[in-house]
Amino acid sequence: GYGNPSQQGEGNIGGLGNSHSNSGCAGGGGRMNTPGTVSAKNGAGGGHATVGTNGDTYATRGVAWGNQDLTTHLGHGGAGGAGGYDYSTAGGRGGYGGGSIAIMCGTLTISGSGSIKADGEDGQSGATPGGGGAGGSIYIKATNLTTNGVITTVNGGGGPNGSVGRIHFQVSGTTSGASTPTAYTG
Repeated sequence: GYGNPSQQGEGNIGGLGNSHSNSGCAGGGGRMNTPGTVSAKNGAGGGHATVGTNGDTYATRGVAWGNQDLTTHLGHGGAGGAGGYDYSTAGGRGGYGGGSIAIMCGTLTISGSGSIKADGEDGQSGATPGGGGAGGSIYIKATNLTTNGVITTVNGGGGPNGSVGRIHFQVSGTTSGASTPTAYTG
């Protein structure tokens, strides 16, 4: 019916119901239009290292969860909420949250076009855009690490942005290179 919410994203405590509310780290769904009074609204972004971004007026952003020490938390990013339906046009679906990657090795070298990514997906377009998914988690435990800088857990956009994810390096020898966002090294 008019004015009802679109589908929320899937997060750390469930989700995928039709609700403006977040489901933990997942963003809430955008509002359908009410003819003559309220236009359709965007879905909200998913959360992980920080909160996501609220949708227009109604959809609630995903919450931050977990902690930077990925030896105790190797979690995913929350998905974005779907955009609101507007007359005969569906809202865009929310972006998927990034997953979890764990690598334990002696020496890891990433060069050339190599990459390790657990990025959030952009919200999709439609009558109104879906919220972006949050970045996931990357944990690397190695003796030596050399990277070309393409280790990422960035957020998805498209509609309201999702959160960045988390990266944790535990390196006992030498580290060369960077990540986005900057890795926790504790």
